Order: sequence, then structure tokens, then C-alpha cells
Amino acid sequence: LSLAAVSLMLWELIACLILITKDLFEIKHYTLKRYRYEIAGAGIVSAAILFAVISLQSGYANAQAAVQKVKQNDLKSAVKYFEKAVKQDPFTASYKIDLAKLYNNLSVKEKDGKKQVVNQEQFENAEKMVQKALKLEPYNSQLYAHAASIAMGRGKIEEGLKYIDKA
Repeated sequence: LSLAAVSLMLWELIACLILITKDLFEIKHYTLKRYRYEIAGAGIVSAAILFAVISLQSGYANAQAAVQKVKQNDLKSAVKYFEKAVKQDPFTASYKIDLAKLYNNLSVKEKDGKKQVVNQEQFENAEKMVQKALKLEPYNSQLYAHAASIAMGRGKIEEGLKYIDKA
């Protein structure tokens, strides 16, 4: 996505240069006032694209930090990093499904051979994240496989089987 943003910015700059130089040869008295709206508009669009690219890159960096925390078995820190990644890059479904898996792992503990919910809020958030991820990428079979794993781990066999059928 960042490569596309860079190319858009370059095209905007080329358009600004063409706009400015087009009339320079026809009119001897060039004034910046004449093109202030075009230049301001191009600047605003460029700033918006730059902000979007920075936000998406920050999301990616936080997701990578979360993966490192998972490898270090620091799941609570990993959740915080994935939450940041989801806020900064709301278009990447894999961040949401990974966050759902972490919520699920932290919210359910096995005690006396039975699984018990120890954190109801995270338990519910896991389901919300699964639904958001599947809404973003409804044809991604890997997401459905992860959703099935989460559902079956919670004892929702029928729901898990539905996800497997869609996968």
C-alpha cells in the first residue's frame, strides 16, 4: 500500500508542476495567487496520504512487536501491541484474528478438566474481533479456520463446523 501512496504523491506533484508551468509560457506575469487553491488542494491530499501511510506502517510495526511478545510468552503485552495495530491499521484482518486468539487464550483457563471463563470482557471481545476479521475478508479460508478453532475451543462445535464449511 505504501508504494501506491508514493506513486499517487508523485502524480500529484507532476500535476502541480504541469499546472504551474502550463501557463508560465503563455503569461509573463506568474502569480502564486492564481494557483493557490490547486496547490493547497494537492498539499492537503498529499498530507492525507502521508498520514495514512504513517498510520499503516505504525500498525505493522506494532503487529511485529506483538509477535515478538508472543514468542517471549508475554501475552498481555502482545495484546496491547495488537490493540494498537488494529487501531492504526483497521483494514488488516490478520491483526484482528490474532488479537481474537490472544483474547481467547487469556479469557479461558482450564480448571479441574473444564474450561472456565476468567475474563468475560476479553471473552466477548474475542468474538467481536473474529466477526470483524471475517467481515473484512469474507473469502479468506485461513480466517475461517482460525475462527473455527476459536469456536470449537469454546465448546461451540456447531458454530465451528459452520466456519469449517465456509473455509
